[in-house]
Amino acid sequence: MRTLIPIILINLIFLKTSFANTVLNELPGESVKKEKNKISNQSDLQFYETEIIEPVDYILSQNYPNPFNPATTISYTISRMGSVTLKVYNLIGVEVAVLVDEDQAPGNYQVEFITGSGSAFDDGNNRNLPSGIYFYRLESGDYSRTMKMNLIK
Repeated sequence: MRTLIPIILINLIFLKTSFANTVLNELPGESVKKEKNKISNQSDLQFYETEIIEPVDYILSQNYPNPFNPATTISYTISRMGSVTLKVYNLIGVEVAVLVDEDQAPGNYQVEFITGSGSAFDDGNNRNLPSGIYFYRLESGDYSRTMKMNLIK
């Protein structure tokens, strides 16, 4: 898919340079590839042609922060449309939370896992979990991966 993305730059030289560099440089570890070609320049409005390629692989990243208390973020990438589940298990394999259970399109996703109750992080599920090791598992199509995280209170 090719699109034209207008980039409006501020007249101050420093901001113009840093903003353009920020917009045009890929972030390290990003699984979506972009091809950038400058196709026109009209004073302070520049157009770039970009080609966005869908992710090629499934990726389940390490949660951050780890160890955590009371919340952590889990990032993952889906390469094909399909049913996706992301579940959390305790050390003996008992399911303690279902974070995702739906069909999702290819792309990058983030989910926040929140523990405890009565705090600013309380999402209403009241998962008052004890400190310990937990596992989170992503399943989609033929892909399945499990990773470890530590809850410390």
